Amino acid sequence: KSGDTYRVDANFSSLCEYADPDVRTQAYVLHDNLSGLIYTSQEVADTYENFDNDKYAFAYAMLGFEGHFGFTYTHCGGQVGINTCNASMPGLALGDDLYMTEAEQKVYDYLDTNGLLNSDVKDKYLELTGATDDNERVKLLEEFRDLFYEKHAEDIYAEMNINKNQAEGTPDPATLDERKWSEISNEFKYYVHLWEAINEAGGCKVIDSEFESGDKGTKWLTNMVQAGVISIWTRDFVKKEWSETNVATSTNNNYLQEEQDEKDLKKAEAKYEYELDKINAKDTKFDTELDKLETERTTITTQMDSIKKVKDDNIDRTFGIFG
Repeated sequence: KSGDTYRVDANFSSLCEYADPDVRTQAYVLHDNLSGLIYTSQEVADTYENFDNDKYAFAYAMLGFEGHFGFTYTHCGGQVGINTCNASMPGLALGDDLYMTEAEQKVYDYLDTNGLLNSDVKDKYLELTGATDDNERVKLLEEFRDLFYEKHAEDIYAEMNINKNQAEGTPDPATLDERKWSEISNEFKYYVHLWEAINEAGGCKVIDSEFESGDKGTKWLTNMVQAGVISIWTRDFVKKEWSETNVATSTNNNYLQEEQDEKDLKKAEAKYEYELDKINAKDTKFDTELDKLETERTTITTQMDSIKKVKDDNIDRTFGIFG
């Protein structure tokens, strides 16, 4: 930041969680090269499962707005899209389209009625509603919502903020989010881009919590990347595509802090260390089980000795009485 250089140990948490763009100008994801899926935290995976159809709802949910009526669409098959409605909302028929969430629709109508709607947004909406080919309409719907958020994201956030933690029709100013749009806009965009990466990959997989952070997480990431099991993908905040980054030649961040001059040897070493770690973990588990068994054996032996002593004492007393 401001010309200074910050260095942290590279692991899932330090690379793949949101960071202020003043500190780090790029976003990163870990691709599992075997499955093609993206490693995420449990929270991200759960949120994506709930909002895999809508990147903007996903971003709002990650910011703490999940469950608020501002972006619900239960009346329309649970998603914004073409031919999705289930006819349970008055005025909509089975197979009708839903172009916006409730909060977005409210903002669009208000801006349009008061002459405040961006003209490009209005033109794109008219193009969308006038199209007849479903494939084209799906494409236009994505373009419309992207443009709508580009031009009016702050207005939509204001409406979402009014609705946060409220039951519909019972506004309570005390529940408003204190953050301004300028304070969360970069994080919102980050989650939108993360959704796009997961969607493009076809889904995500949850990283083992043991390897999320710390020295163990750093070692795991280093070994997995060097063994070719995982690749790091990066996205500049001003660009629109994710691309694989070369760890050794990156001029922005040399994530693992070492050159891959002896590539084959390092891959073999990394794989060896990874397999050795698994064996050591199994050894530790076996040692723990053996310790438990030894403790149980000692306890049983002690109990048997006590019983034998009581028995012997009883015999001695009996013979002492009748002897």
